Amino acid sequence: MQKFINTESKRQVMEMALLAKDSNMNDQLELLIDELESLIDANGLSAVLESIADICREKANQASDNWQDTPLARLWVRNAGRIEAVIVKLEPTC
Repeated sequence: MQKFINTESKRQVMEMALLAKDSNMNDQLELLIDELESLIDANGLSAVLESIADICREKANQASDNWQDTPLARLWVRNAGRIEAVIVKLEPTC
């Protein structure tokens, strides 16, 4: 049975990613890494990667719907598929 990250955790990852772009990028990146580690500890690596793949698909939809940028949308879909291919190959860690 696969465990998925809840919406609140997904929001936290997105917020941390945005913070990483701000000043003191190294400090923010360390915070992001700590947060990701906490999410992996709480939810498992597969669930975190599945959420990242979901984010890629959401970005594909945004690129397609908002900007009519089909090539960019295809890249996001392809990246989601690659992440999902990695998930299949992972060994259970929990």
